[in-house]
Amino acid sequence: MALKVLMVTNMCPSPERPGWGAFVKSQIDSLVEKGIEVEVFVIDGYKSKLNYLRAMWAIRRECSRTHYDLVHAHYGLSGLAARAQRRYPLIVSFCGDDLLGAPNRQGRVTFRSRVFVWLHQWLARMVDGVIVKSEAMRRLVPDSRAVVIPNGVRFDVFRPMPQQDCRTQLSLRTDRRYVLFPYAPSTIRKNYGLLERAVAIVNAEDSAPLLEIVTIDCAPAAMMPVYLNAVDLLAVVSMWEGSPNTVKEAMACNTKIVATDVGDVREILGGVEGCHLCEPTPEDVARAILRALAVPVKTAGREMVARLSIEAVSDQVIAEYTRVLQNRNRLEPQVPTGDGASRTRMEV
Repeated sequence: MALKVLMVTNMCPSPERPGWGAFVKSQIDSLVEKGIEVEVFVIDGYKSKLNYLRAMWAIRRECSRTHYDLVHAHYGLSGLAARAQRRYPLIVSFCGDDLLGAPNRQGRVTFRSRVFVWLHQWLARMVDGVIVKSEAMRRLVPDSRAVVIPNGVRFDVFRPMPQQDCRTQLSLRTDRRYVLFPYAPSTIRKNYGLLERAVAIVNAEDSAPLLEIVTIDCAPAAMMPVYLNAVDLLAVVSMWEGSPNTVKEAMACNTKIVATDVGDVREILGGVEGCHLCEPTPEDVARAILRALAVPVKTAGREMVARLSIEAVSDQVIAEYTRVLQNRNRLEPQVPTGDGASRTRMEV
């Protein structure tokens, strides 16, 4: 008999937001492939924060009428909603700013997000298992049970592809160099203005073809490998991160990377040629970009992140399920396996 899990999340791709929460969907798919039966409960919190309150009662009702072995929530707010049920063990995966907070334009954590950080730290004491994405996040959780499990990468999807073919798909010119900023420029924490100033310095100092910034906002997840292979390098210059998925995905594509030292980026890059850490100043970002562009070939990043394959990560998640259920005397030492079930999307 397969484990049955209720997955509660406020991040899941939809026609309105095709790239939103792609990493959650990848983890769900990988668990199903391992024989876990997963039902998905989606909270559309971006539409209204009241949906989290509505979700509390809907989740309790769902858990009262359907058997699950455990509930797994992605993101702190989803975890707060899922904690309304007490029938089944609860694991919460904290994903980044739910523990790190959100900045204002001066780079300081806002009071509002600090309140939510405190709530999420309280939540970590009230659940059966805690998953975080990096060691830096683990230190913010007042619970020694927290385990570090970064999001996995689908190596069958994120792989090296011919750059010219990818540029043609995106209508990018061949006489330009491109740096990918894989977020909406309006997202304060991602620090788009810093990259803009650095690119201006590069173009003023370098006589090579112009460097242009390519941004992504709401692109389908299936297009991400195309973007990563079309550009000359990826830039992640955020104020802070948990474990940025796009860095791991770029590594799997052997794409050059320039990044500030946030989350687990230093560990992921691992000194790979063509990948550079930088200080959060326009001058240092520009220097790192020029060093990356000077490398004439793709990187060997794919080898460095082999341990983060989606299959390996799903095994770690299942191991955490086992630990939690053993502690609740609900499961023998071996996790039963079976055929992964189709998933039902429930929404609030």
